[in-house]
Amino acid sequence: RNGDTWIAADGTYGGVAKWVNDHWEVWETANAGVPLQGIQIISADSLGNLWVGMKYLGISVFDGSD
Repeated sequence: RNGDTWIAADGTYGGVAKWVNDHWEVWETANAGVPLQGIQIISADSLGNLWVGMKYLGISVFDGSD
């Protein structure tokens, strides 16, 4: 989204990360406000929302804010 690089991480906490100014900003389920465990796919829409598809939890919409 907006040329940003996003990655998804699976594991105990799950989460997404965005590369910003030579470092990663990381959101885990605990600080993202949405469940981010078992991530299978991520995609951005034209409004800048990040859609996160998870293996067992369905789909969450994440706006990248804390």
